[in-house]
Order: sequence, then C-alpha cells, then structure tokens
Amino acid sequence: MSVIGDAALSAFFGKLFEKLTSDDLLKFFQQEKVDADLKRWRTTLMKIHAVLDDAEEKQMTNRLVKIWLDELEDLAYDVDDILDEFATEALGRELNPEPKSKFLKIYDAWVGSNRSFGKLMRTKIKEIDTRLQEIVTQKNNLELRENAGLGRTGATRPRVPTTSLVNEGHTHGREEDKKAIVKLLLSGESSNAPLSVIPIL
Repeated sequence: MSVIGDAALSAFFGKLFEKLTSDDLLKFFQQEKVDADLKRWRTTLMKIHAVLDDAEEKQMTNRLVKIWLDELEDLAYDVDDILDEFATEALGRELNPEPKSKFLKIYDAWVGSNRSFGKLMRTKIKEIDTRLQEIVTQKNNLELRENAGLGRTGATRPRVPTTSLVNEGHTHGREEDKKAIVKLLLSGESSNAPLSVIPIL
C-alpha cells in the first residue's frame, strides 16, 4: 500500500462505515435524495472489506492484487472526501439557514441550478459508482476470498492458537542433552556471570 498500509486500510474502512451510518449525515443525504446511493456504497464497501485479509496475503505474490489494493485505497480517500463535503454543507446550512428571496429561488431554478450543491454531488456520486463497480469486477476476477468472520469493525480472522510448550511424549533421542542442560542450569558455575546464555539447536 502506498500511504496508509494494509492494516490501516481496514481501519479506514471502519471510519467510512461510521460516516455512512451517521444520523446527521443520513438526514442530509435524504434531503439531497442521495441516501439510496450511499446505502448502496455501504453495502458494496462492506463486501470489499470482507476480502481485505485475503488481498493482503496475495499482494506479495500477485502484482494485480497489489494494484487493486492501491486503486481501492484511492477510491476510499475519494469516498471520504465526498462524505466530508456533505458534512461541511450540512453544517453550513445548519449555521446559516437564511431563506432565499423569491427572486433568488427563481434565478437558481432558471440559471443557477447546474451549479447547485446537489447537482455537483450527483456528478461525483456517479463517478464513484462507476469506480466502485470496476473495483468489484476486479475483485471477482482476482478471485479474492471473503472472510466470513470479518465484521464492520475491521476485526481480523482468528488465528490458530500456538504454544511453545513441548509435548514430552513426542521428544525422542535428546535425553542425554536434556540432562546436561538441566545439570548446567542447576549448577553454580554460571552464577558468577551477570548473564548466561545457553543456545539450544
């Protein structure tokens, strides 16, 4: 990954999901009539998020997966930027709810509607939709596996538990070596040294 790294990308997705489910933003999305688009984004991003573990493992051996992850990172930043624009606009409207004069409403409807926030955002949303579909198509072509245990919080799949304990019933041919090491450890020979190291191969 170029900027945020593998683990951070998964965490970044968690932040995107928080923004996409924010009550304040959801109300504003509904006012702008783009809430359906953003719900679709959330669903698609969750499906992409579910294959991140597999992609992170495969990127070391498959250059196409590495390129896909880089494109996904760029897309995640752009989605975050759009969500920030919505949040900024919502805050601006909350702080300055001045009603427009009748003349300005007519003028906006006749001339200025193409410059309105909603129109501008719909254009950006269509662009993100297109890029999201490309990412999903590439994901399917790369045959990345979904991790069924992965939730929205970015938890990684559980690892097989490991231990450094040795099952003594399966240790063969080292009895004499084991006795020599125990004798060395229990003897007072190494007690004068500040630090003793006994390498075992």
